[in-house]
Amino acid sequence: MELQIPGLEQVQNDIKELKAMVTALNPMNSEDKFIPRTKMLEEFDLSQSTVRNREQDGSLTPYKIGNRTYYKMSNIHSLLERSIRK
Repeated sequence: MELQIPGLEQVQNDIKELKAMVTALNPMNSEDKFIPRTKMLEEFDLSQSTVRNREQDGSLTPYKIGNRTYYKMSNIHSLLERSIRK
């Protein structure tokens, strides 16, 4: 037996519409997400010295929050694409 609540269907539809609007307004795509240094080193098989060198030459921008360092995925992808082209 299913409980019928008047207007419940309309509320559910409104929630779906609001979710779609929030998703559309969110400017962050996967390329704009941040990844911690440790995860970046592991996932992209980079050495700490390579990352430090790229920070110093300006081709990779670190974002510090407290004592942690993060990088934008778009910056990492650009760096890797440039290194492949060489």
